[in-house]
Amino acid sequence: MSGLLVSLQGAVAQGVLWGIMVLGVYITFRLMDIADMTVDGSFALGACVCAVLVVNKGVNPVLALLVAAAAGVVAGAVTGILHTVFEIPAILAGILTQISHRFFSRVCQEIGIELGGEREYGIGMFFFPQDEFKRNQAKKMFEIITQKEGLELLGWREVPTNPDVLGSKAIACMPSIWQCFIKKPARIAKGLDFDRRLYVVRRVFEQSNDNTYVASLSSRTIVYKGMFLVGQLRTFFKDLVDEDYESAIALVHSRFSTNTNPSWERAHPNRFIVHNGEINTIKGNADRMLSREETMVSSYLEDEMSKITPVVNTNGSDSAMLDNTLEFFVMNGMPLPLAVMITIPEPWSNNKAMEQEKKDFYQYYATMMEPWDGPAYSFIRSRCTSNR
Repeated sequence: MSGLLVSLQGAVAQGVLWGIMVLGVYITFRLMDIADMTVDGSFALGACVCAVLVVNKGVNPVLALLVAAAAGVVAGAVTGILHTVFEIPAILAGILTQISHRFFSRVCQEIGIELGGEREYGIGMFFFPQDEFKRNQAKKMFEIITQKEGLELLGWREVPTNPDVLGSKAIACMPSIWQCFIKKPARIAKGLDFDRRLYVVRRVFEQSNDNTYVASLSSRTIVYKGMFLVGQLRTFFKDLVDEDYESAIALVHSRFSTNTNPSWERAHPNRFIVHNGEINTIKGNADRMLSREETMVSSYLEDEMSKITPVVNTNGSDSAMLDNTLEFFVMNGMPLPLAVMITIPEPWSNNKAMEQEKKDFYQYYATMMEPWDGPAYSFIRSRCTSNR
């Protein structure tokens, strides 16, 4: 009889825990709805807490879920208060899509820019200074560099935005957002070959100008991002709600800026990746990439290595530096999946379940590239994922 009572008490306790957890989840979603948040903001913390408790502490999974839900509630509440009450612009969000030829050919025609066929042009997304004189200086510098690199700049377009959805802090540091359009020369193939030329143009410009950020410059993809909640992404950038804007892929990211000062350029996606977590080995990774530059050779950009180095911008975040490295590898002929596997390898040395051929692969490339290691989750241009 006493055993039955203990069992009943345990069942009641479990039921209460589940009830509290469900209530916590409901409250979290209500807070997210009020603050216009996404699941990422609140449950990223909750999921981490849950996983740590279960794996490292041996805690009952039900109790862990309860704590996770509570952590989600706290994260949701704090985020909503910071953004809506104190207007602290700590939320960064963005999206990477394919270039919508249907949309851009129409809007460019309206302002007198003829783009030509699909993939026959590249689009740059620029965060210029609000100061008109500095902005015009930067635009002129980019035009000169584009011409010197043998490309034709077709024109500029100011990106339609709705600053009314932003808080005062975000508006105060908001850049002037413009797009440029560059014609593909007939001698250059579509796709990566053309993107390689755009990469050189962007790197030369970045080393000639320190007050402008280029969010993307490609003939295939474009990045819209900034300092706002993810729900405000479509209301801030009017392009994204146009019925002609279409894309087969969408890489969306939202994060709470914790270990870095929030800024428009630090929002994700980067040009190749979105990334959650930290790279604990970042100092060594960046230093070693820079130390290799004197011996780097490439059949793709052999005569232009001086234009694209330094490979890593050490003023960027850890995510941005990884993005710099992956982009450099791809532009110099390395397949993207290979670049990802050698920079963010699986834990392979003591993995008894891994086949020997795969271990040999990782061991071979470990002699050339140290791992960019840390608790992280990355999405790479929607083509592959890496989980550490």
